[in-house]
Amino acid sequence: MVAGAALFQLAKWVLAEGESRGLEITLAPTATTHPSRIAKTTLPGPDGLVSLPGSRKTVVHVWLQGCQDCMPAFEAMQRIEESGGLKLDARVVNVSYGEADPAWAARFGVRENLATDSGGAKLVRPLGITTFTTLVVDTDGTILHRDRPDRPGYAERLREIVGQAAPSPSLAPPTPSLRAEDVQRVVAGRRAALKRTCWDHRAAAGPPTVKIKLDLVVGTTGEVVSASATGDDALVASCVEEQARGWLFPAHRERSGAIQIPFVFTRE
Repeated sequence: MVAGAALFQLAKWVLAEGESRGLEITLAPTATTHPSRIAKTTLPGPDGLVSLPGSRKTVVHVWLQGCQDCMPAFEAMQRIEESGGLKLDARVVNVSYGEADPAWAARFGVRENLATDSGGAKLVRPLGITTFTTLVVDTDGTILHRDRPDRPGYAERLREIVGQAAPSPSLAPPTPSLRAEDVQRVVAGRRAALKRTCWDHRAAAGPPTVKIKLDLVVGTTGEVVSASATGDDALVASCVEEQARGWLFPAHRERSGAIQIPFVFTRE
């Protein structure tokens, strides 16, 4: 449990958001990296074996029982469960880092398809999970979105991602490469949610203005292959990076180079 607690140490997630109006987004070549995905695996649980990924989109909650810093997320899940649950059209799996008491898990709304990742070897360590984390996983194991239950708008974001359909080639053929205007459109559509999650709650205590640079690589299906954010505030940068991993861009025939997206967060 000591090792588990250390692995799951949380920097308290600060909710915030950002803007990139009037700033240029840069697309440039970069080296190929591997997409963020879950490898095919089977985990033991109190009700039997649980396999990942599934035959349809799967919402995977990964957590450590009793983790003190995780309790706001557990309590948020408990409130969601008491109000009727997430009501997602997706399979739900709960993965505990180490053993978990089914009764305790049921109390906090994380009992469904309960499984154990002993030592974190199959999910926690490979994916770099260090807090209560919700993943939306596609049928091929691609991680479409990462989130946390105590972030504002959590349920709405999950319903949006789970409801997204893969782009159909019959409707519009993919462009040869990802275009700057496509990136601008996706960023603009995510701006309001990014502001709520990564800036609003940080702005009162932080500096009046923070600059963040987000570097993305996007795969041919539009998924974010890699994301890295740096800037004046490490907590805001970390939040922006985490949110960007779940963005979906238009499909295109060539993997993108490095996409540099600048954000300026200003206290209103």
